[in-house]
Amino acid sequence: MKNIKAILCLSLALLMGGSSSLLAQEGGEEAPAKSSKAVKRSMKALFKIIKAEPSVKDVQKWALGYYKLSPHRINGMATNARLKGLLPDLDFSFEGNQGKRFGNMRDGLYPILPNPTTNPNPNSLKERTAGTNSSNSFRVRAVWNLDRLVFNAEGLDVKSLNSLGETLVREVATLYYSRRRLLASIILSPPEDPEELFFELTRLDELTSTLDSLTGNRFGKQTWNWSESMLGL
Repeated sequence: MKNIKAILCLSLALLMGGSSSLLAQEGGEEAPAKSSKAVKRSMKALFKIIKAEPSVKDVQKWALGYYKLSPHRINGMATNARLKGLLPDLDFSFEGNQGKRFGNMRDGLYPILPNPTTNPNPNSLKERTAGTNSSNSFRVRAVWNLDRLVFNAEGLDVKSLNSLGETLVREVATLYYSRRRLLASIILSPPEDPEELFFELTRLDELTSTLDSLTGNRFGKQTWNWSESMLGL
């Protein structure tokens, strides 16, 4: 709502200025050209805005940091991928066995007759045995793949991040200087048509928002606010 009010005020001011210019032309008078002092003031205001805003290198650094594509981090990942060959592949295993054994023996030649007092054996078994056994084993195996010191496929995946970082840097630079050219056009030679000026200011906000999203909301906080500077709102 605040920006809409600013646009309406600016449009009204431009319409009034355009009407007076048109009346002057109808009366046979040409609109005076912009004086050199006015040009210098506009240039001074433009450079003041540019100086207060982040540089393109800062914006690129913020974007790489936000997407975790900084050269320092990628180089560290590539080094870790090469050194991975020094670390073995560990294999752990554990095995446990438990068993129970029962045995009944009957003597055919000399059977033992049941005697409830001394041998309560209703089946006339000579011997009955029962036992348990258990075993546990733990195994550790380490395997070194020293060929990964020479070539590791993971290093190619890490290096591919460099191309993503380069693409991001170029995109940020393109958006940054497109926004700067538009900013210079608005400050040095703003259009007299209110609708055209509104479109240019909207385009400026669009580029600012795009760069702000690419830097994790760091760029927009340090940029020029046209509603405050041009209209005092």
